[in-house]
Amino acid sequence: MRKENKVELGFVVAAAVVLNILGAVVAKLLVLNTDTLSLVIFLAVALLLVFGARVIFWTLVGRRFQLSYIYSVLSVNYLFSFVLGMVVFSEQFQINRLGGALIIAGGVLIVSRSQHSHEGTDS
Repeated sequence: MRKENKVELGFVVAAAVVLNILGAVVAKLLVLNTDTLSLVIFLAVALLLVFGARVIFWTLVGRRFQLSYIYSVLSVNYLFSFVLGMVVFSEQFQINRLGGALIIAGGVLIVSRSQHSHEGTDS
């Protein structure tokens, strides 16, 4: 993969991870704070904005990358959500979740070495 493609892929993965994790955190905060109407409204609007941004993002990414490649690479979200759940929301550490996240990370590594990543090209 050319250096420009690696940089572009890195940006796409980072943006997707941020959008996915942000959506998950806002959704979790929303369900944990249903007693204050103004906070519920704020979080609901924030969640709609995040999902709207994700729709636009995936529309743009879908034109550039093969779905089977990019979506597999984005499974790295499982690792981030595993750690984030423990750090931000004090969720319990579970060895089976860690094992699953590491297996997924191994699959991501295999898929990321694929030569056919961009739509309509051989690279």
